[in-house]
Amino acid sequence: MSYTSPDDKPGHGSMQFSYGEYSDFSIIKQGNRYIGGFVPNPNPVRWGDYSGSQLKYNEPGVVWTSGTYGESSGSGPTSQGFRATWIAKLESTVSNDPPIIGVEELSSNAALRISPNPVREKAELFFELNESTVVHFELFNMSGQKVQTLLSSQAKAGKNRFSFSVEPLTTGTYILKMIDI
Repeated sequence: MSYTSPDDKPGHGSMQFSYGEYSDFSIIKQGNRYIGGFVPNPNPVRWGDYSGSQLKYNEPGVVWTSGTYGESSGSGPTSQGFRATWIAKLESTVSNDPPIIGVEELSSNAALRISPNPVREKAELFFELNESTVVHFELFNMSGQKVQTLLSSQAKAGKNRFSFSVEPLTTGTYILKMIDI
């Protein structure tokens, strides 16, 4: 995220959100100057929307991020600040990885594929139907108890995609049941 305040020059920082909890704020790159104009700047300058982040999908817990910080164009009281970009690789500071959820694939009349398997955060189901119909997706634990109804909805003929988060589930193996009516 981008940050600034009357006491902090514009910089780039981060927080991690995991299982409903936020980590402490961390400064990635601290600015050394306000952006635009002379200090104090009498005119507001738009600058905070120049940031982004992207998971590195083949390395769980790794995020690449870019963000704006204030940099000076010289020295002295009349020098102006400008926007500069900082790129950083962040790694998770949370010691417990997300739960790993395995889905046991049984037989199905519809062409059904789940990805990834095992699942860490979000599962995507891809299925194909010959005709439009109502589908139900239910998740069961290995004792056969229904854990959750994931979806009960009309699905179109042809290729379909449905995704759901596994973060609320405990680590383990589950059985996914698709019922098409």
